[in-house]
Amino acid sequence: MRIIYNKQLLKLFVATPKRQVVPYEMRDKLVFVFVTERLIWGIKDEWMTSNERVRISDREKTIIDALTHPEYCGGITEVAKGIWLMREKIKYKKLQDYIKKHNKNVVAKRLGYILEIFDIKQLIANGSPTSRTSQAEKRSIFRRIQAFLRANHVF
Repeated sequence: MRIIYNKQLLKLFVATPKRQVVPYEMRDKLVFVFVTERLIWGIKDEWMTSNERVRISDREKTIIDALTHPEYCGGITEVAKGIWLMREKIKYKKLQDYIKKHNKNVVAKRLGYILEIFDIKQLIANGSPTSRTSQAEKRSIFRRIQAFLRANHVF
C-alpha cells in the first residue's frame, strides 16, 4: 500500500494481485492497482496505533514502483523531487538490488538518469551529501536540478 499525500490525503494507492472494485463512496480517494504476485515484495509493517498496523512498501520499493508507474505519483518530475529530498535516507545498495530484482530496463534507465542529473553517485562516493560537498558543487547540482525541473515544466 502506498499513500501519496500533500498536507491532506489525496489518494490511496493499493497494489493488489486480485482485481477489486473500489467502493462508490471511496472512488475519489482510493485506487486499486492490479499487479502480478511476483511484483509484491519490499513490504514492511507499520503500526498506525497500538493495535492497528498496515503493510506498506519500504522507501526503495516505493521508488521502484514510482519509476515503473510515474502516472500514479504526479509524473517523473515528482519522483525526481522525492529522490532528491530523501537522498540521504535512501539505501542505495538496497535500491540497486531492487532494480536487479525488478528486472525492467526502463526503470533502471529512469533511475540512472535521475541519479546522474542530481550527481548523486558522486555524492554517495564522497560520503554524506551535506557534509563533504563544496559550495561550488552544491551550486552546480542545484543548477542541474533547476534545468531538469524547467525542462519538465515545473517552474
